[in-house]
Amino acid sequence: AIASFRKGRWSAVMGLRGEYTKALGKGSDVSQEYFSLFPNANFSYALDKQGKHSLVAQYSRSISRPSFWNLTPTRTQISDYTYQTGNALLDPSYNNRISLTGVFAYKYSITLAAAIQTDAIQQMVVADENDTRMLNLTYVNLPKLNNYTASVYLPFAVTKWWDWNTNITGLISKQRITEDSEFEVNKVAQWNSDMTFKLPK
Repeated sequence: AIASFRKGRWSAVMGLRGEYTKALGKGSDVSQEYFSLFPNANFSYALDKQGKHSLVAQYSRSISRPSFWNLTPTRTQISDYTYQTGNALLDPSYNNRISLTGVFAYKYSITLAAAIQTDAIQQMVVADENDTRMLNLTYVNLPKLNNYTASVYLPFAVTKWWDWNTNITGLISKQRITEDSEFEVNKVAQWNSDMTFKLPK
């Protein structure tokens, strides 16, 4: 379902999607069945009559489904001390993302965003249940994985034949391994830049 409206400097598009998933392996080792709803919304407001400057707020919910490779519990020995198995009890992972973007002069932008992920699917090494001397490389659902970002996009026309685009992003990642553990915090900064040169003819 999709609905949209426009009034004055405001405009919006809202939607709701439903998905039913049923996953069955050839044997009885993998069996999953669930229904999920995915709302999304996009609101924009023009700061001037021409729409040269604007604010855009967005929300969306998405899903990452575990693959059969993640789910199958078949044990595969990959070294003298390590097995690899899937986890038939894995849940799908859901990601809620919200962002606010300011657009200036139709092209420059700054974005603040938060992505809240529940049941993130990660590979983890745990002690083997049958033999404590062995390690089991398997897949688990992490309780929380939160990412907070701020990014700036700056396109420049240096000359008629030289265009330069640059993007700067800062990221704070907060991850909780178990329900009782503290958040692990990681900080990352990225800078991407590209240039285009128009040659004669």
